[in-house]
Amino acid sequence: MKTYTERFAAVQLATEREATERPDYCDDEHLEYLDALRESGATNMFGAGDYLREEFGMERSKARQILSYWMKTFSERHSITA
Repeated sequence: MKTYTERFAAVQLATEREATERPDYCDDEHLEYLDALRESGATNMFGAGDYLREEFGMERSKARQILSYWMKTFSERHSITA
C-alpha cells in the first residue's frame, strides 16, 4: 500500500502533466481572448474562467482547464523578461 506522500506525489505529477498539455478543445481563439482579457484589466485572471464560460458557452470544467493551461504556458507563449 502506498503512503499518503507517495499518493500525493502521484496526483501532483498527474495534475502538472494535465495542466501543461493543451486540451483538445482549447483553440487559439480561447488563448487570445484570455490575453486580451488580461490586458483589459477587467478581472483578476483567477476569475477568468467565468468569462470564458460566458463568452464561449462552455462547461465550467473545460473553462478551468483552458485557463489553467493558459496560466501554465503564458511565459512560453509571450516573451517575458525579468
